[in-house]
Amino acid sequence: MTHFAKLAFLFLTSFTASCALLPSQQPSPQSLASPASQATKTPLARVTSPFEKETLYDLLVAEFANKRGRQDLALGHYQKQAHITKDAQVTARATQIAQQIGAQQAILDTSMLWIEIDPKSIHARVTATLQLLRYKQFDKALDQVKALLELSPALNYEQLLRDTARADNEQRTQIIKRLGKLSVSHPKNAQLLVVKAILENINNLMTEASQSIEGALLINPKYTNAILFNSALLLKLGKHQEALAYLEQKSANLPFDRKLGVAYSKALANRKDHPKLTSQLTTLAKNFPNDATVLLATAQIAQSNGLTPIAKTHLNLMIKQDLRTTEAYSFLARIAVFEKDFDLAIGLLRNIHPGVGYSTAQIQIASIQQQQGNMQEAQTTLRAARTLAPSDDINFYLAEAELLTKNNQHQDSIETLNIVLNKKPKALNALYMRAMVYAELQQYDIMERDLRIVIKQQPDNSAALNALGYTLVDQNDRLEEAASLIEKAYALSPNDPAIIDSLGWLKYRMGDNKTALTLLKKAYILFQDQEIAAHLGELLWISGNKDEAKAIWKSGLKTTPDSKVIQETIERLMPNS
Repeated sequence: MTHFAKLAFLFLTSFTASCALLPSQQPSPQSLASPASQATKTPLARVTSPFEKETLYDLLVAEFANKRGRQDLALGHYQKQAHITKDAQVTARATQIAQQIGAQQAILDTSMLWIEIDPKSIHARVTATLQLLRYKQFDKALDQVKALLELSPALNYEQLLRDTARADNEQRTQIIKRLGKLSVSHPKNAQLLVVKAILENINNLMTEASQSIEGALLINPKYTNAILFNSALLLKLGKHQEALAYLEQKSANLPFDRKLGVAYSKALANRKDHPKLTSQLTTLAKNFPNDATVLLATAQIAQSNGLTPIAKTHLNLMIKQDLRTTEAYSFLARIAVFEKDFDLAIGLLRNIHPGVGYSTAQIQIASIQQQQGNMQEAQTTLRAARTLAPSDDINFYLAEAELLTKNNQHQDSIETLNIVLNKKPKALNALYMRAMVYAELQQYDIMERDLRIVIKQQPDNSAALNALGYTLVDQNDRLEEAASLIEKAYALSPNDPAIIDSLGWLKYRMGDNKTALTLLKKAYILFQDQEIAAHLGELLWISGNKDEAKAIWKSGLKTTPDSKVIQETIERLMPNS
């Protein structure tokens, strides 16, 4: 065996193994295949031909580049050789690497070449379909679907075609027509009719959507997604009682369809039919005693509807069956905190051992201890956790700093954050936190220094932009500079109530009370925060709406009785009160 032949053998051996996987952010062909088709599929026969020396060299360079993390170089070599050799396995490998690095145009190029080389490759056609849909080449994508229906009727076409919803109205009309023709050619494929119904619904073709979904259910009466979509159509048509009765009937007919059962529970919760909801949740736990997904979902539905005993029962069943116990203990602990049984909450969280969820649990324990006034115990908890989970030590330091700040131990908080920054100078979250502590100490120059570093490294960090901008406004100077910061933050996060509040406060300082009032009211609707209440109350008071201002302050103090910012605002505006 020659030197190059040996290298070729090694390359082909590792390459064949690597082609078994095709990582992607999009659904993979494996995920689109039905269990039955996965069970019966056979490996693709490998047809190879001898490679030229230059080709083999290129492929070896590509593999070495890939192993060294230079997938971009690997892709360049593979894509070039795919077009030169017209080899299916080389082209598949090129597609794989393109998907690994998200090179979308290369994925489309190589997958279409792959189809040209091997027209019967389901993998190639699925990949190409997904890419064509991404680029909104819907007609070409449906050409691939037409071929796939002949090759593999059992594929998950509903998932494959989900991106057709991105089409515009005119494009959807054409897709609907194509799907109608494909449905006639493949009368046993209910999925095509479901996708057609979804698109008809988006185009507000309600009669046609209902007919399509009914057609899908005639083909497959147990098609869960079709049942749920039919229920949604009834709701859209205003037939709320009919939709609920329909779900109740289907859930009774298919008691072991967990997706349908949970959907019916949510429908009952929306209707606030607690007697039926209690019965349904109990039935689901009975039918799925070993299904953590169902038990967790039903516990969440129960808790959000005030049925706490049911939530506890389902979570304890998860623990008894050793199913996702970390989530169960965490959920039970949240319930205990809500019920103000802090000792029980801590006891539950201590059942979460080092591993997934451990760090979060320890931080929650420390937070509860701080709320109980046991700051030293909280620090002891976090320090012990650092020993048991050293890989998360930064998070534990950050948590400790936050609790110290809440406990008004500002200097200790800064020292803790300094430990983080000594370990990791570019820890921007620590810099941001330290800036906020300096703001509490009214050391605004140092606060600005830290925030400037964060903004330099992350120009689109809306929290840092807002924090600096708001401080400049609140200190009554540099309003133009503050405006550029806050307006950029607002453009990045237009629905953040803290940023809306800052913008409103800026407008107030600049004399635009009308715009300020609109913004501050919007912020307060989104989040009844004490600082927003103080700002809105002040503007209302200045505008002459004194009764409304008092009501806002009263509401804020009810939520946060010891609010310094509201008290200071009241004392400043009502000195004799």
